[in-house]
Amino acid sequence: MVSFPKIRHLAAVTTALTCLGFAGHVQAQTLTIQSGSPTGSWYPAGVAITTAMQQINRDLSVTVSPGGALENARAASFGQDTDMAMTYASSWHAALQGRHPFEREWPDSRFVIALAQVVYHGGVAADSDIKSYADLANKRIMPGLQSWATNTMTMEILAQYGITYNDIISNGGKVEHVGYDDMQRGMADRQVDFIAAFQGYPTALWINAHNSRPIRLLPVTEEVATPILENIPGLFLSQIPAGTYDINPDEDIATIGDVTIVIAHKDFDPNLVYEFVKTTLENRDSLMEAAPTLDFVATETALIGLAGGEIHPGARQYFEEISLDLPN
Repeated sequence: MVSFPKIRHLAAVTTALTCLGFAGHVQAQTLTIQSGSPTGSWYPAGVAITTAMQQINRDLSVTVSPGGALENARAASFGQDTDMAMTYASSWHAALQGRHPFEREWPDSRFVIALAQVVYHGGVAADSDIKSYADLANKRIMPGLQSWATNTMTMEILAQYGITYNDIISNGGKVEHVGYDDMQRGMADRQVDFIAAFQGYPTALWINAHNSRPIRLLPVTEEVATPILENIPGLFLSQIPAGTYDINPDEDIATIGDVTIVIAHKDFDPNLVYEFVKTTLENRDSLMEAAPTLDFVATETALIGLAGGEIHPGARQYFEEISLDLPN
């Protein structure tokens, strides 16, 4: 089991603002939210939303820190290093239930809101002889950091072909757990055969990697995806639409989808959770200027990924105010 990390808050947005709290009272408040890589989509979304909150709440001090889907799901439940976190619905449900890759339950986080759809991208060089995931058994792969859901999903897909990371290494291949910048460099320098990411689309990794060295995306067929979806709540069949990238100008790429959600510790201040949801839904258009993936945000999509989980009281109050149909 990966030990629980002591998270170091690396970036803070600390503008002084006036409080419009959950109950309307004024008090000094702090919010820590764990997001993702600064070069990904979660970090700018976290900064955009919390900065907008501070324009209303001048007593709010915010820290936005990087992280990954798995460590974030643990952190929000742990509740001492962060108050809120971004993760994937599938990772959150796995943490709540103590399913792989978690070795115990992390039950103390609650659903806040769905932010963005993401899809699994797996790519190889366009001139590669790799035609499917079955061909990765002896290749050099970069499946994301160990704390990323990308890594977990890569393992799940390879397992459908009877391939493990140990098999790859035993067969003369290589498994490197690195971030997006190293993936891009590795592909450009011909040091890797396969890279992967769980992201919205389009995103810079694939545009930049393709510009450095032409890329081809590998489809995750329905036959391969179905048993994975049956075992992991929160996932669904999806696709990368034709024309999303120069990589796939004429064809949809079948893949697995998930949704980025925000979660909070069950005891975290409902005032601030309420303000987070209110700010996100009521300022979507302006927030998209800094975080384009927030185009997914809407009342109709706000509960995607909940899948039987429990809603944080602060989020529930806002949803009730706008008459959203909520589960009991």
